[in-house]
Amino acid sequence: MDIKRTRESGTDPVRIAGWLTDFIIKVQLENLKKKYPDKTREELMDILRHILIGRDRDEL
Repeated sequence: MDIKRTRESGTDPVRIAGWLTDFIIKVQLENLKKKYPDKTREELMDILRHILIGRDRDEL
């Protein structure tokens, strides 16, 4: 949704951002689970954190 449609619908943009973030994390964890089927959820979360931290550093 763009900003105009978000405002017209009356939906809270922060809430939409939260939904999108949750969705992206879920998809990324599913992809990591396929790549590392023997890892626990905590280990997969650690891998995802390291990936995201690396991206933040690259963008600075």
